[in-house]
Amino acid sequence: MNLGENYSKTVAKKFDKLPVYVPDTKIKPGAVISFGKDMLGRPNKPFGTFHHITDLVGGKVYDFQITNPPKPSSTAVLNFVSQNEVTVTSALKANVPNAVDGDIAFQFGKAGSVLLYAVKGTDYGIDQLALKKNLSKVANEEKWEDYYIVTEVTIYERALVYQSIDRNGALAVSASAKNISISGNDITNIGAEATFSVKWKDKQAFSVDWAENVVLFMKLVRFSKGELKVYEKALTGANAVSSGEFELVEVDTNLMLLQE
Repeated sequence: MNLGENYSKTVAKKFDKLPVYVPDTKIKPGAVISFGKDMLGRPNKPFGTFHHITDLVGGKVYDFQITNPPKPSSTAVLNFVSQNEVTVTSALKANVPNAVDGDIAFQFGKAGSVLLYAVKGTDYGIDQLALKKNLSKVANEEKWEDYYIVTEVTIYERALVYQSIDRNGALAVSASAKNISISGNDITNIGAEATFSVKWKDKQAFSVDWAENVVLFMKLVRFSKGELKVYEKALTGANAVSSGEFELVEVDTNLMLLQE
């Protein structure tokens, strides 16, 4: 599994939305994207890196008027680390360059290990019924079934995100919160008002250093045979509930409306 797929699946185990990889990729609702195709020519499952094809809202070719008002996200605060793979210690004890008393170091024990902390999420989306109506008018202009369409993104006011590219990755920060620790897959002794300043990092696949207005999640559909197919997380396996193992399954939007 490559690092992009690893990040997507690791984070999606805890949250219901698909992670954007790389985090803070500038993507917006109405974007048409591709994750490539498998050996049989079918679209790959939407994990890892993707390619931006075009835009259906405010694009050069299409400009559907289907935008919904923004709303506070149901996951307003994100707090996640790869379980049993991340530890925290004093940056001084970890011999971090230029560390001072009070700085902390997150240490990552495995390639692909993740830390994710973000606050004040807002969802930006488009109307799916209006999307379907507009796509039906241009159904023959593209091979829409080859692509995914972004119907919602979640943008966080501030985010600290890191993925290790190798064993012994490290991220050292100065934090307003004191006595930060790791418990399971959460950072503890930390509140929504915590702030960070990144002092040093090593062996990162990528890092988002307490940046502003970071795009972290998206929701996707595919348009095929005149219908929208949304992607839902389905737990799999005998121990799925406890292990978090899952797969993405396509659900017809007409069926979803009947179930509501």
